[in-house]
Amino acid sequence: MKKFLMGAAAALAIAAPGIASADTTGNIDLSIGNTEFENGGEFDQTSLGGAVQFDAMSGWTVQLDGRTSTVEFDGSSGTASTSYAAVHANTNTGAWDFGGWAGLVNYYGTGGWTLGGETRTSFGNFSVNGSIGYASFDSFSDLDVWSYQVNGSYFFNPNLAVNVGAARHDLDYSSGKAEMTDLSIGGAYGFNNGFELYGNYMNSDIDFSPGGGYETDSWTLGVRYHFNGGSLQDNANEGASWNAVRNISDAMGRFD
Repeated sequence: MKKFLMGAAAALAIAAPGIASADTTGNIDLSIGNTEFENGGEFDQTSLGGAVQFDAMSGWTVQLDGRTSTVEFDGSSGTASTSYAAVHANTNTGAWDFGGWAGLVNYYGTGGWTLGGETRTSFGNFSVNGSIGYASFDSFSDLDVWSYQVNGSYFFNPNLAVNVGAARHDLDYSSGKAEMTDLSIGGAYGFNNGFELYGNYMNSDIDFSPGGGYETDSWTLGVRYHFNGGSLQDNANEGASWNAVRNISDAMGRFD
């Protein structure tokens, strides 16, 4: 609970400057979820985080985002946690936004850092973003992770969308390697007062070398409050919607 309250304080700290300045946009995000492992076991997850975006210099924006998740495994009397914090810098080149990030990631007491590049664009009612990232966890068997992600949204109207995503995470550690493939589908609905309701389902397939593997099935339900922003489509195309580090953090939570 202490770590979750710290996450709440961090989310409020992120939101405070955005509420005060109309030039700053962002969101506060609260979600619950469940992950089931094919080979037995499951965990429930409660997450609190946020993001804020502001102009840094001519043609460039900066996004700060972070999240803390409290995880309770089936049959366990205690809780664990995953978290991340990241800074992104991005520029608009016309049809495309390009940029990158640096951040810190922690899962179940194992800390690491991450770097990567990202891009996004839109075609009519379609919005797309993609990224290539790297993470290193030297305190856990010298674990290195390469992450490749693409996510897309189709907007039936500016506040109603269906979302799909695909990602591959290549993990290399002292005793072997693993490949994680994520496929997801979900939806989101935005209200005129800035609130958004969303849901998501994800299947992850993890293969180990040498031998073995497992699958997980995860669902998430959440509410997100957007401040100083427009529609969901506006936020996806121009707002604090860079999500690569959050997805890497989620992936590490499913790595057993």
